[in-house]
Parts: sequence; structure tokens; C-alpha cells
Amino acid sequence: KGQVIGINSSKFSVEANDEIGISFAAPIEVVKETFDDIIKDGRVVRNWLGLSLNQLNRAGHNHFDPGVEFGKGLLVTSVEEGSPSAQAGVLQEDFLLKFDGHVVESMIQMRKLFIALPIGKEIEIELLRNKQLMTMKLKLREKPSL
Repeated sequence: KGQVIGINSSKFSVEANDEIGISFAAPIEVVKETFDDIIKDGRVVRNWLGLSLNQLNRAGHNHFDPGVEFGKGLLVTSVEEGSPSAQAGVLQEDFLLKFDGHVVESMIQMRKLFIALPIGKEIEIELLRNKQLMTMKLKLREKPSL
């Protein structure tokens, strides 16, 4: 149909003639958002939590029992110093259960929830730490430039 569905962002080839390899592309929705940011602000503007998350398999969930239903929540694998998450008190190995009132079910869902929020919004998160349920508030900030 001649529609752009993505833009190549990197490529790996195992042969010099590029016949065998793999390419990675940014989905067109992400490209459009980025383009709109550049037109509007002259740069890319992104929210910042300052943490890395990971989904767990069933064995990983069993570590958090009681309190975590399999397929719900994400493990905090790291927290950036000085980030909104660090300032709120989030720690590595906490288990994020709710984000801004929504039960966290997957990395994809979490990303959609996160990118839909405006910079500066104060949100509430619910997490499990040492089998204790905790609620914290954090204020989203703009991701600092590298």
C-alpha cells in the first residue's frame, strides 16, 4: 500500500554483501511522536521515572508470595540516582503492582501508561517490598539530556 510502518534504526549483517542479517526499526507511531516533539519543542521531550523494570516468570513470582498473582506486576531491577523513583524511595528488587491507579500487567501496558502521562504529574505507585505492601507518590520529570 506504500505506507511507512517503521524506520530502520540499526542493522546487523553476517555477510559483507548484506544478504543475511537483521534490521531493527522504530515503529512509525514512535517516529511520529518524536517528529511532533521536534516540531513543537525543537527537541525530543520524554518523561522520566529513572528505573528499569522486568517481567518475571512463575518461579520469580513465587519468590514474592503471598501477595503477587502470576502475570501481575514488574520487578524493579535498577533505580537511577536522583531520579523521581529514587526520590520517592523506590528500591531495586521492589515489585511494582500499581501505577497511577492501574494494575501493572506487562511491560507493554506499563510503557503505554507511562508515555500517556504529562511531565510534572504527581502519581501514586503501589509496590511490594519484603512482602509488605507500600504506596508512594512520585512526580514525573523530563528526562535529562545525555
